[in-house]
Amino acid sequence: MAALVAQKETSGHTAANAHQSAPGGVPHRHQAMFPALKQSMPATIKVAHLEDSKVLRSIQLQTDIPVPGSRTVSKVRCSEEETVFWEHLVSGRGVALAASSHVVCVVCEDRTLTALSCVTGAKLMPPLLLSWPVAHMLCKGSCLLVLTTHGSLHVWDLSKRVCTVRDESVALLFRDTAGATLRASSITDEGLPLLTLTTGKSYLFSKELGSWLLLTGSEDAVAQCSDHHASMPCGGQGRSEVAVNLKLQLAAHVRVKLCSMLVWSYGQISASMALRSSTEYRFWTLTLARYLATEGLETRLKDLCTQFLGPIGGNSQSWEPTILGLDKRGLLQEVLPFLASNLRLQRLFTEFKEQLDMATSDGLLPNG
Repeated sequence: MAALVAQKETSGHTAANAHQSAPGGVPHRHQAMFPALKQSMPATIKVAHLEDSKVLRSIQLQTDIPVPGSRTVSKVRCSEEETVFWEHLVSGRGVALAASSHVVCVVCEDRTLTALSCVTGAKLMPPLLLSWPVAHMLCKGSCLLVLTTHGSLHVWDLSKRVCTVRDESVALLFRDTAGATLRASSITDEGLPLLTLTTGKSYLFSKELGSWLLLTGSEDAVAQCSDHHASMPCGGQGRSEVAVNLKLQLAAHVRVKLCSMLVWSYGQISASMALRSSTEYRFWTLTLARYLATEGLETRLKDLCTQFLGPIGGNSQSWEPTILGLDKRGLLQEVLPFLASNLRLQRLFTEFKEQLDMATSDGLLPNG
């Protein structure tokens, strides 16, 4: 979240903060949801040097630069203290600037979007024409996220010249949440948008499912019932400020709390997979395993261990030995001590410990 706040502060723009609803609660496709982004000029963004993150360079957008013929252009400049590395002229009057260590993007009043290399200032492609004025813009790595005033969201990978998310409406995210605004945005490593609203809800768009996924929300009663108090890992979910205050406890029975904890943990694992975050997947998987062992839930533990152990010997082309880059049997090795800590689970511990030792000592692989 800190990075998102810094991006919004240094770029001088604020998240879109108003929306209008058509009958039924969903804004009409041709109805403005957000005000147009208008940055104070000249606008300046600080970005880290590509090879040395401790070195900051200034990306500045100046407007109304006079040129022959009684016309004006905008100028983008990259500098460090008194040294100017490059300058680029953009036709038209710039209204929005976004930048990262890789790319610099400028949107003009005529809704043209110019993408430049942050290293050289070279134009990466001909200007793109946006369907509506820009309301929110973010650069991360070589990716660009644009949200228009009419609620259409686009994400481009400018280095590959591909659109990873095209014209997806955010209208449903703001339905039934009068007064909600966009608090922060980010882009995953796969080029997918992650949006956090002031309601505390955070959404990730899934290309495979063709839908927005609700990762977590501050009003989630199940999460409030959970009795898990561990801190969130410092990953995508933590950065997007979707952590719920788990210390808020409802006067519920033990079984309700147990069920809530399980639902919450499985939900976090699913969110970690959607975010493709191996750090958070490992954190929540071990958290779940520890809780299952403490409660002595043998059936669920056996299912979890079986998934990580995989087939011993034989030939199985369907089983993947890794998940999000993590070795499944390595995860099982970390889970086993939780089983060993509960006397009621000694039989289960011994069963999987012997099978894991057999697979390790014999060098048996799932496809071997």
